[in-house]
Amino acid sequence: MFIHKGNDEMYEIDIADGNCEGKRDAGEIVNKALKKLDPKFRIVVAMRLLQGYSTRETAEILELPVGTVLSRLSRAQEQMRKIIEKF
Repeated sequence: MFIHKGNDEMYEIDIADGNCEGKRDAGEIVNKALKKLDPKFRIVVAMRLLQGYSTRETAEILELPVGTVLSRLSRAQEQMRKIIEKF
């Protein structure tokens, strides 16, 4: 999965690298759910939860207010929950 970072920089995230079958299946489900998210939510999830950036760092990199990052993360988590429930 490619995630937009900054102005024109792109980087790839693949979280389906677990050693056991259960982890791989869960990673595949999460990857599929992430792909269904709106890109503005996907980037926040990727940066905060997968890449480990703080809320402040995420806001600075994306040039967004901290409150916007927090609301997008919350909305993304709710959407992810609904998407994953369908699997």
